[in-house]
Amino acid sequence: MHLPHRREYCFPAVGVLYGGHEALKVTKFKNYLIQFFPGGVKVEVEEGSSLLEAARRAGYLLRTECGGRGTCRRCKVQIQAGEVFTAGIPNLSVKERAQNYTLACLARITGDLEVRIPSKSEFSFSPEALPTELSPGEHPGREITSLSLPVDPLVRVLQVQVPVATQQDNASDFDRLCRALTKSGLSEPIQADLSVLRRLPSFLRENKGTLRLLLKPGPEGTEILDLWQDSKINPYGMALDIGTTTLFARLLELSSGEVAAETSDFNWQIPCGTDIIHRIVHAGKPDGLKELRRLVVDATESLVDQMVKDTHTTRDQIVAVVLAGNATMEHLFLGIEPRFIREDPYTPAVTRFPSLTAAQIGLNLPPFAPVVISPCVASYVGGDITAGLLAAGVHRDERLTLYVDLGTNGEVALGNRDFLTACACSAGPAFEGSGVRSGMRALLGAIDQVQSDPKGQLLFRVIGGGSPQGICGSGLIDLLAQLHATGRITARGKFNREADPERIRGAGRRAELLLVNTGQMDDSSEIVISETDLDNLIRTKGAIFAGIMTLLKGVGLEASAIQRVVIAGGFGRYLDVESAIRIGMLPDLPRNRFEYIGNGSLRGAGLALLSGRLRQELDEISRRITYFELSTWPGYMDEFMAALFLPHTDISLFPSVQGRQ
Repeated sequence: MHLPHRREYCFPAVGVLYGGHEALKVTKFKNYLIQFFPGGVKVEVEEGSSLLEAARRAGYLLRTECGGRGTCRRCKVQIQAGEVFTAGIPNLSVKERAQNYTLACLARITGDLEVRIPSKSEFSFSPEALPTELSPGEHPGREITSLSLPVDPLVRVLQVQVPVATQQDNASDFDRLCRALTKSGLSEPIQADLSVLRRLPSFLRENKGTLRLLLKPGPEGTEILDLWQDSKINPYGMALDIGTTTLFARLLELSSGEVAAETSDFNWQIPCGTDIIHRIVHAGKPDGLKELRRLVVDATESLVDQMVKDTHTTRDQIVAVVLAGNATMEHLFLGIEPRFIREDPYTPAVTRFPSLTAAQIGLNLPPFAPVVISPCVASYVGGDITAGLLAAGVHRDERLTLYVDLGTNGEVALGNRDFLTACACSAGPAFEGSGVRSGMRALLGAIDQVQSDPKGQLLFRVIGGGSPQGICGSGLIDLLAQLHATGRITARGKFNREADPERIRGAGRRAELLLVNTGQMDDSSEIVISETDLDNLIRTKGAIFAGIMTLLKGVGLEASAIQRVVIAGGFGRYLDVESAIRIGMLPDLPRNRFEYIGNGSLRGAGLALLSGRLRQELDEISRRITYFELSTWPGYMDEFMAALFLPHTDISLFPSVQGRQ
């Protein structure tokens, strides 16, 4: 990915200062010139810097799913001139080393360099490759009215007639305006920004007392945000889901609640680490938090640009924002230190956020535009889950509902209108393609479905058709189910070479299955699944199921008591429930109890944007949830260990699977 407005940068050497009371000694490191191809971009960096950081400074974002630890092989580059010092042992083949390939994250600069970056090593932001989350007929405003609630947006436009001042009524302009608003049913006290007061006298007289006001009403008072003169301009609000992997945004007409536009993009923070733990570590580096905040805010600005272009509106018309994300992402977006989220006893800096404005968080929108952050529950159950529960209506439903968010992080909630519980499963990003050699996200070229024909031959579908480039989460779940069903792997996830000697090669811990060979010369053209990959996948599915069982046992219920299963998250739309049950990731329940809600976080943010009552319920949900900290919860590790089999050590939990074995 080439960052927007790429140009050549020169970073002067940073001196290391030493000194006492009498003298100050400055030691400077030598700078070297690095030129990157394709593009020929040059950047001057300090001796000892990583090649990964040099590429980032030059505007190239390399794939570093492992967070720069040298394990994922994704930041592979070729040294065309010069040499580097390698801090560690790069996970490269003999052929790759002979061709002067190295891993940018491990390479340290010791001289001038010319570096070629393969296209596969660059992180590609392709919004057109991402599906939009709008379902046919989905209309947040109608959804609110179906709940017998009025559309009551965070910000609204109201036209009011203010009596003209007379000798008998010579109250101030603002006092007369407040009386008119009170008569319209708005709550007191009524407040206004200084910029509004400065313009009020002339606006009143130019428009003969007729004012069009932009208001933020609330039970504790009303705030006048702006004066609008053009009656043809409509206000919009933005619902925003800040995911670890993907950002989704919707532009909603505040008067009707209709979706005017929506768009998505990858989270530009990904080169700093694919999961929240790596992001937190990166935030602890010098200026790391500033960099992460800048990347996610810049990505959001890009989404705004796209929606404004699509609707022929202006940024000035976007006057309210509701944002939802996991606790770490919300902290990073606001520039709040996330360090202690990952340190025992795992405490976020804040779970319920104060009233904010666009100016305070650095969004290029009207500075007064209110911004609501969906409240969190704990370090690993964030505002995306509370927003998703709001969207799913779990807190209103009498049925026992299991809510499973299958994004980069695995969160599970269980409850109904009487109680709510939740936990984070520490599933990791394996089903997002990280930690799996041939894994990738659900983009063009990804294998997203795997089946077996009557003879047991593996068949697969590729997103967009054409040659496969890798395999995404839904394809991995299908593949795991098919490998077990056809006897290619054991219940422990070990290959049975006799079951498919043509595809399964190697022995012991190095065994792997060749799924696809595109016929190209380099090793990266092969799509394979190794026993290490299988172990990562089984651990991921085991963590999710163990979280579900822990919540159930924590409230004294059996899986059969679940009456509704709501699946949300990144690849939930592509998930084959049958495969997920066959590998033991989801409970074995009647299939008609499962439903897919889409992007619950985005959908919940949109509902909160349009309804004061639902904004209140969003806060109530966060307060009602009982959080299970699985790392210290009695019995969780036993549940987890029991789930590290296909489908489970207790096969009676999966009667429909047992019948097929």
